[in-house]
Amino acid sequence: MIFLYKDPEARKALAAHQRMRELAFNAKGKMAVIKEILSEHPNDKILLFSESIDFVEQVSERFLIPVVTSKTPVKERKWILSAFKNNVIRIIAAGKVLDEGIDVASANIGIVISGTGQTRQFIQRLGRLLRPSDDKETAILYEIVTTGTSEVNVSSRRQI
Repeated sequence: MIFLYKDPEARKALAAHQRMRELAFNAKGKMAVIKEILSEHPNDKILLFSESIDFVEQVSERFLIPVVTSKTPVKERKWILSAFKNNVIRIIAAGKVLDEGIDVASANIGIVISGTGQTRQFIQRLGRLLRPSDDKETAILYEIVTTGTSEVNVSSRRQI
């Protein structure tokens, strides 16, 4: 479809597909589920992952959670990660920037708000929680998907 982008119908179809993904990834109902999960884990170290920077910023604003995205300045990002590691903060909302190369071993709860169909991304996010740490015994990964959308199928394929 990308190769046919010059075709007006192909552009419309691609725009509709992108809009559908945005609606599924950023469904308003996800906020209620996030609130419920956060309330069930008042003392845990939590990482929230989202494909959408806009949505992760909304989550950050709604729940007063520090956010780390590609737009976060390096100095601020380092401070947030250090504060998380040293138990100054216990929750971080993140875009794809925390998918790889970051050590947050003390995190024991993960919430995937949205993701791609890539198994690698899922494994990297799960790996953030499975790193050994003296102060955790278990780790839980939640994935929030919007029913009736392609997110359900993508989630199923990725977890196989």
